[in-house]
Amino acid sequence: MLNIANVDESLKMYIRKELLVDDFFELMSLVTENIYQGQSNQQVLQLDTATIRIKNGNLILLRKNGSAIMNFAEIRNFCKETVFETIFALGENCTRITEFLQFLDDTSRCTNVMDIQNYCDEASGAANNTVAGAYTDRYAASMQDRNMQQMPSMPSGDETGVLDPAYLQKALHSSASSRLYEPAAAREQKCLQLVNTKSGSITDIDKELFWIGKGADCDLRILDETVSRKHASIMSKNNHYFLCDNGSTNKTYVNNKEIPPKASVEIFDGSRIKFSNVEFSFRIEE
Repeated sequence: MLNIANVDESLKMYIRKELLVDDFFELMSLVTENIYQGQSNQQVLQLDTATIRIKNGNLILLRKNGSAIMNFAEIRNFCKETVFETIFALGENCTRITEFLQFLDDTSRCTNVMDIQNYCDEASGAANNTVAGAYTDRYAASMQDRNMQQMPSMPSGDETGVLDPAYLQKALHSSASSRLYEPAAAREQKCLQLVNTKSGSITDIDKELFWIGKGADCDLRILDETVSRKHASIMSKNNHYFLCDNGSTNKTYVNNKEIPPKASVEIFDGSRIKFSNVEFSFRIEE
């Protein structure tokens, strides 16, 4: 249960204190409720975690000068940016966070502020079952005996595999020592790209959550009938990069090894990725 009765600080500072996922969704429900009230009163609010203040159980949002309307795209982007600013407690499940980002990108489901608030209300009580999606039984069974308190070694070379929950948690739920606190200029020096190994065409990965598929709403559109509409996604977090299959019909492969549906694999410079039969090389340029 979220308890902000005695809190007096900016939202930006509060969300960097290793939140529980349930508390994050309760907090976002409060934020979107305040945004909705502002819309109802024809107010345009400053959507910035640095200016939103939590004070004695209430949220204080400042008005913005010189704007006639509050754009929903701005509200949706604010929610996504808040996700990426938040530091979650070590051991928390990131599945609902990934699904929340997917929801925010789904223009058929996420159409207004009330949709976001309702989603957050439901998500705050959702079951905490997996870390990287719906693992198949054979992968889940292989992880039962692992030591969840230590950082496991990751595959190298041509090896790949579903992420060990301990590793994924460590990478996504970083503490104050994380490279999340690198200067923005240092983080921006890295250029992420997908290079089509057949045509040589290069696509820049310019979003924290980057969608690949044949659908018109994908960031990289692959016009191949064997590729699903929303085939897979690449998520960037704390200088780690994760490829997730979105339950595609013809599968996603890393270094010729299949990723189970809805599961994640960390990818590295030079990883070979196939969306069905269409192959790319993942490149990290400094």
